[in-house]
Amino acid sequence: MRLGKPSPRTLTVGAGVLAVAVAVLAVAAGVYWGLGKASATNSTGSSASGSSSSVSSAASRTPSVSPSASPTESTPPADPGVIQPTGSPVFDATFSGSGLDRSVWGTCYPYPGDSDGSPSGCTNSENKEFEWYLPAQDQVYGGALHLVAQKIPTAGTARDGSPQTYACRSGIVTSDPGLQFKYGYLQVVAQIPEEPGMWPALWLEAANGQWPPEIDILEHWGVDQESAEFLHPVGQGQLRFRLPPDLIGTAWHTFGLSWTRSQLTWFIDGKEYFVDRIAVPHLPMFFIANLADSVNPTTPGVCSGSLNIRSVELWKA
Repeated sequence: MRLGKPSPRTLTVGAGVLAVAVAVLAVAAGVYWGLGKASATNSTGSSASGSSSSVSSAASRTPSVSPSASPTESTPPADPGVIQPTGSPVFDATFSGSGLDRSVWGTCYPYPGDSDGSPSGCTNSENKEFEWYLPAQDQVYGGALHLVAQKIPTAGTARDGSPQTYACRSGIVTSDPGLQFKYGYLQVVAQIPEEPGMWPALWLEAANGQWPPEIDILEHWGVDQESAEFLHPVGQGQLRFRLPPDLIGTAWHTFGLSWTRSQLTWFIDGKEYFVDRIAVPHLPMFFIANLADSVNPTTPGVCSGSLNIRSVELWKA
């Protein structure tokens, strides 16, 4: 019977009971509102129209219920725009002792082929560079890392893998073994060389090997003593901010890059110089510091100098 269809008599009886219940509730409601009105007016009395007014007023004062008491609880936190390098960094590399921490730092580009990634050295075959990078040119002493360029003939390989002798040897480090990150504030304390023909750079490259994007925290050309900050975005031309002449010099500087979901901001010694909100990368990247030779080393006076770094630190928002 519980699963069967109720009979018409059962339905009729149910409707009668329901009608009685509704009538009782209506009477009870009238009594409630009458008592409420008497209490609210204290000694002024009441009438039918007054009772109606009291009910309407009470209804108008009833607040509407929001579909969600906390509509922002599931919303992602607001983009900070600029990340501040305060508190403890999540990555803090200094250069005490006499050697590199090879669990953190690589001494060549991490990609195989095109003479990059070789344990015996490497170069950047895509650029007009004339140096061969060797691990021996990454020297740690005096509380700093020194990437040293020297005009010494050095055996290497060409882009096609054939033997080639380079007139210049120099140094490079990458954080690929120990640090790949997406978004944060990267800070590098460094001293930039100004020797003619040298091309020092502090930059970020995509961890998956894709190019572009590339974020250049600083590039400096010793030929014309020019410094600039670059962004090489995907799908459009490069963006460049040329720094004021003589800003860099030979002094130590603190170079900073704030990278959020919506904005890139470049800093030097705490001062903002360049902002981009159009083509922000959204994939993990790693840090590179290198000292390239951008002029044919047969020219006198080139392939000398040192890119010096005291620390590399990263803060996350």
